[in-house]
Amino acid sequence: MLEFLRTMAARHRIDLVMACAVPGISFLSRNFSAVTSFVRCAAVPSVRQLEIANDKWLTAVELSCLQIPIPRTMLLGLEAAEIGFPLIVKPRQGANGEGIFVVHLQKELDDALERIGERRQEYIVQSFIAGSDIGCSVLCRDGCILASTVQRPADCCYADFRPSHEIVLEHVPDVVEIARVTFGRLAWNGVANVDMRRTDSGEIYVIEINPRYWASFPASLAAGVNFARLAFLDSQGESFTAPEYKKYYYCEPKVWLKNSSLKRPLPLPASILFRLSDPLPFIWRICIKLLLSPAKLLFH
Repeated sequence: MLEFLRTMAARHRIDLVMACAVPGISFLSRNFSAVTSFVRCAAVPSVRQLEIANDKWLTAVELSCLQIPIPRTMLLGLEAAEIGFPLIVKPRQGANGEGIFVVHLQKELDDALERIGERRQEYIVQSFIAGSDIGCSVLCRDGCILASTVQRPADCCYADFRPSHEIVLEHVPDVVEIARVTFGRLAWNGVANVDMRRTDSGEIYVIEINPRYWASFPASLAAGVNFARLAFLDSQGESFTAPEYKKYYYCEPKVWLKNSSLKRPLPLPASILFRLSDPLPFIWRICIKLLLSPAKLLFH
């Protein structure tokens, strides 16, 4: 891979290598010195930082030691009921809410333990925090936040563990402050997204850290904060003022199509305008899905 990058950087006169997902970020983190010997890299967390953020159990242990407010957390086991019902069971590693479920009764916990079996050490349990979801996306250098956006589901009663397709971006000072303390104590480098939960009484708990570009990145872009460009400027050693943004509503095309009608047509959302301005990646993704469909049918 290193030789491939070296060849491509020279052949195409590449100025910057940037990773978007965990595997690529992990590769750059482990080989940062080697890669930067022939091409510039956007900032990435250290191997240890990435290891902590990519494992929900290690995240909970580290944040607890750093005195960051988190839900009560333990590895999945017979003693999980000590947390108190309802509780949340989730894989230590994963994304987009996959594999997460709520347990309300002892019998449900017993069934989950039997179903998961010997893979219990791959799961954690957390106390369920009643309230609403809110998150903060950041670009950091040595623990200092260079840019950030705060987002929440547009539906205040949204209770799904998957990313919401309809969100509101707004500046929320206490959320940004929690993010500042969290990433400052972690001495974080690069981009990340931190999921939080605000209780009805206003307390904020850090739920988990996503050490990569987030699914709603286009929303931040539409609101006026281009994290990818800012990461490029940071890699150049250029200083910049953190971009300001106003309250902004963002939805995916499927939500717009569902909510729009002939009687009350809604303006095209930024998500569709974004695709229209640069359609090739989205066309390519659709083609890949169509090509993979026969394989999915065969193996399922």
